[in-house]
Amino acid sequence: MKLRYVLTIGVAGLIAGFMIGAGEPGNGRGTYNDARYGFTIQTPNYPAVPTGETVIPIMTFAPQVNGFCPNMHVMIQAQTVTADQYAQLTRDEFKTAKFSINSERTFKVSGRDALLWDYQGVQDSIDLRFLALAVIDTDKVYLLTAAAPPTEYPKYEAEFKACLESFQLAGR
Repeated sequence: MKLRYVLTIGVAGLIAGFMIGAGEPGNGRGTYNDARYGFTIQTPNYPAVPTGETVIPIMTFAPQVNGFCPNMHVMIQAQTVTADQYAQLTRDEFKTAKFSINSERTFKVSGRDALLWDYQGVQDSIDLRFLALAVIDTDKVYLLTAAAPPTEYPKYEAEFKACLESFQLAGR
């Protein structure tokens, strides 16, 4: 159990560095600084995501509760789409997955169209509540998604909101 915990924290830390840290211009490296656990690490310089593919450069986890770790991740979807198209595609996916939308709103992040959803439903047999932010860029969508069981969500809601509200596109 101890090794599994160390490996999980280590992998999460490596992944987290991409979006949290400030990398060198033209270099995919970032620096992740974790004040809670007292360490800093430079992240690997992975290749950029190819068109039509997705990558998750950051994923963070809270301590496990009843077999699930509340979490937040950033997914980059390499695609060209408008905010209206993305909103409709997402609503269709929610309908297919039988998720219910609690709220939806649009605004700007770094001058780009952004969509924010609060929704819930069952995923992989686990009842979850989500907060998701989609920022539509020229040739990609940045999708930030936070999730926790509905009974735990209020405990994390303020942190999830602060995390998503802090997102900005570099250099814009």
